[in-house]
Amino acid sequence: MLAEVLEAAIELTEADFGSVRLRDPVSGDLEIVAQRGLAVPFLERVRRLTPSDPYPPMHAALRGRRVVVEDIEQDPDYRSLVELTRLAG
Repeated sequence: MLAEVLEAAIELTEADFGSVRLRDPVSGDLEIVAQRGLAVPFLERVRRLTPSDPYPPMHAALRGRRVVVEDIEQDPDYRSLVELTRLAG
């Protein structure tokens, strides 16, 4: 079911890739449970995020609202993630 939702979202937004994460209610970790088009090296680094990880999906989960990063190279909060995002695919 989540894979179908992801496929619809990717198609609707004309994205090249995407993922769905669920939050563990005990640890607060976010784990990718469905994905399409993400490269293995990227997935190995971000498949499971902890609350202290400095990534947009975790920040969105902790804040309870979406996080939009227009240009990761210019964003002071996420500039350090440029090389990691290049691994995505």
